[in-house]
Amino acid sequence: MGTHAEARDIISVKSLSLSGNIGPDCWGRSAPQPLRMDIEIVMAPLSLEKAGHSDDVNDTINYGSVSKNVLRIFSLGQVAFPCGMFTAATLATTAVSEVVKKSRHNQVQEYHIALEAPKAILLADGLRLSVLTRVTRSGPKAGEVVQDVWWSVKDLRLAVIIGVNPAERLAKQPVIINIEIYQKPRALKSDWATVVPDVIKALEASEYLTLEKFVMEALRVVCLSSECVDTATVRAQKPSAITLAHSSCVEITRSRQHFLDAQSTDA
Repeated sequence: MGTHAEARDIISVKSLSLSGNIGPDCWGRSAPQPLRMDIEIVMAPLSLEKAGHSDDVNDTINYGSVSKNVLRIFSLGQVAFPCGMFTAATLATTAVSEVVKKSRHNQVQEYHIALEAPKAILLADGLRLSVLTRVTRSGPKAGEVVQDVWWSVKDLRLAVIIGVNPAERLAKQPVIINIEIYQKPRALKSDWATVVPDVIKALEASEYLTLEKFVMEALRVVCLSSECVDTATVRAQKPSAITLAHSSCVEITRSRQHFLDAQSTDA
């Protein structure tokens, strides 16, 4: 069959319900709040071939054991995580890897933990942290742990004046904003929810004609909010723009350096 380039073997747990104190909720209270976690264990191609034939749970990684070990960390929702969601996700990764080691399954390539706090931001549907962890298997950096970290603000809703039509200049209309922030390697920022008030302040009183300008301004605020930002993506939708369509949408991705360079040019 060749190189098995298209083979993929993944074990996952979706929307595991948790509770934990990850820092202030949408009202500024430091108390346990509801959380949801997605766990993904990415394995080398054909790793699950044996279990797929033997039908024996001992030939795979038990996702029930994975869930129980993660739930142990969040027991009763009383634990407080010193660096919020990032600490919680890192501990969850460790809990998953403990189960993998006990299974003696050495074919895992990546762990992907996505932790969502649906009550973290007042005007949005949640704050989501994704941590992708992989261990270098060969070469001079063998054994080195590499992490990719990104944050998402889901469906931030604002009412603003936006559009070129006469009616749009008279009444505010809803705009739904989604933000993704990719952290620089080894950056130690964990309070990305604090960026949202700055975005709201910049946009709520705006009266732009186009979604392109609206999105670019939001992206500028996000990228310049912290030195920890590598790149960011902002997507904005106008649900009321086109009668026969769900929404009109503009999405733009830029690096922090893009806006720093623009500042130098303008100076």
